[in-house]
Amino acid sequence: MKRILIFTLLFPPLVLFVYIAADQLLSDGFPGIGFLAWLVGIAYVLAIIPAWLTAGVDWALSGQPLYVRLIATMPVAAILAELVARYMGQPYFDVPVAIAGAVPAAVCSWLSDKPMRSVHA
Repeated sequence: MKRILIFTLLFPPLVLFVYIAADQLLSDGFPGIGFLAWLVGIAYVLAIIPAWLTAGVDWALSGQPLYVRLIATMPVAAILAELVARYMGQPYFDVPVAIAGAVPAAVCSWLSDKPMRSVHA
């Protein structure tokens, strides 16, 4: 349950943040705050299903070591991000889109890792 909650709450805003950060390396200017607030809402609409699918892959591999889960979830999230981008009308592969899928998947997978809990708490 913790995994679904982490992926649901963190994955869409992280996708937006990583995409804007990666895109800013390739262009000039920064969008305004009002525009960013609107983008966060759109990010949840577009990224919630890929977040849940990526959480499913992460959950299926929950018995594996963290590096195996990362190696599996990052490409899955990158492919899902590219599929969403193609659905939205982007006809070509875009590196910031793939990075925007892979990095949040790695962060969410790392945060949902069981050994992060203290055994002495």
